[in-house]
Amino acid sequence: MNAVECRDLFFNRGKRSVLKGISLQIAPGELVALIGPNGAGKSTLIKLLLGLLKPASGSVRIFEKEAGSDPLNVGYLPENVSFYSGMTFEEHLSYFASLKGVGRDRVEELISVLGLECVRKQTLNRSSKGQKQRLGLAQAILSKPGLLLLDEPTVGLDPQASAFMYQELHRLKEAGCAVLVCTHELLLAQAYMDRALMICGGKKAAEGTCREMIRQSGLSEETAEMSLLDIYCRVLDKENGKEVL
Repeated sequence: MNAVECRDLFFNRGKRSVLKGISLQIAPGELVALIGPNGAGKSTLIKLLLGLLKPASGSVRIFEKEAGSDPLNVGYLPENVSFYSGMTFEEHLSYFASLKGVGRDRVEELISVLGLECVRKQTLNRSSKGQKQRLGLAQAILSKPGLLLLDEPTVGLDPQASAFMYQELHRLKEAGCAVLVCTHELLLAQAYMDRALMICGGKKAAEGTCREMIRQSGLSEETAEMSLLDIYCRVLDKENGKEVL
């Protein structure tokens, strides 16, 4: 059973087509990087997977159920996470745990695993961006979801904090969680992803491992060792009608 099963998704915003025939499957224990330029439709796709938006046509199934029907089995970390500035880290996690019906032992486990012990009594208005992102990840995985969706989880983080975030995503993937991470940090994502889905103008431009994306996009076999960043730039140029060298 796939964690995500999307078929031929179309989504319109007014008269503008935002997604045009996107299909995607993600298996448990798989980490997929969702990449593409700003405005390509990546965040819209995540909202469809969450059940926050409904497609104009096509289907979205999460563990063979309707998107949004089993929220405790889907964790979500938005690009701009918002918390209560006067509450401590521990108070936040305890609050979210009560909402999700999660026991105190899970709160203590995440405080330890995500390195929040030293700030557990600290309020959010005295905390760094990296610390807040760790809290965001903690709330997203409190209920041990089978699917984790992240929208630019490392924006504003320093390299060390970004590496920590991806190491945690790898740990979750190895434990069987399906992970979809929307990101512009392509070199970092490449080290941890199983494959990538690239969207341009609402359409799938390429999908798979780096070698598979090169082949699908009609790039030269001589580029077989290119990085994900290089492939991204070449595919984007090809989509924009520029000559690909």
